[in-house]
Amino acid sequence: MTIYSFTMRPVKTLFLCIFLVAFNIGPVYAVVPTEQTPGEDWFNDNSDLSIEDVNEGELEFIAPITDKSILHSGAVLSITKKSLATGWVGLDQCYRNLDPVGKMDVVHYYKNIKQLKITSSGNIGGAKVDGQTIQLEDVSASAHICVQAEVQILEKTSQDTFVVSNGPYYRRFLDGFYPYHVTLIISYPADKLKYTRISPSPQPLFEVIQEPGKLLVDTWFEGILQIDIKFSGADTK
Repeated sequence: MTIYSFTMRPVKTLFLCIFLVAFNIGPVYAVVPTEQTPGEDWFNDNSDLSIEDVNEGELEFIAPITDKSILHSGAVLSITKKSLATGWVGLDQCYRNLDPVGKMDVVHYYKNIKQLKITSSGNIGGAKVDGQTIQLEDVSASAHICVQAEVQILEKTSQDTFVVSNGPYYRRFLDGFYPYHVTLIISYPADKLKYTRISPSPQPLFEVIQEPGKLLVDTWFEGILQIDIKFSGADTK
């Protein structure tokens, strides 16, 4: 699970929640501004929506939004043959279109994580790694940061079955859920694993592309999304 929260005013809190690559172990990371509040322009720029139109958590896939910047989380999980025995998976992850704040901490809460480092950033005054936390300063509009690590998230559920569980994903403001763009790529050894199932099932606006040794998920949605991907041992006979 991942929590991305902003304190906006003494009696008002913005919860911008992003849940990525959960392994039933609580938050994966928390982004906590320590001073200055982000603007509310995006949320106030919905004059064409009535109270009845606000999503209250029910999953709804939506068409891509191109007329404004929407929070985007993209992750690449690299499963190797060694991962099948250890559960350790390579992670490359980027967070884009972050809200502007003075100071922010990106805290990772994976049960097991190692070699966390920043690979790139933009529109951020300063960024450094402190244990499992990435400390950001002077975050401007359209900011992004990319990180790399190894995380122990591959679960062997039976002799011949492996599962990667991702979610729930959501972006929340007060009592409403707002548009969120998620891209997930999983690479795996095709001679050892066979992709068998994903939940939700592929459908319009929840795109799942299969390639040899690779799975791509791309979706825009409102509400709460949980993604579960199941693999079985490949038949190499």
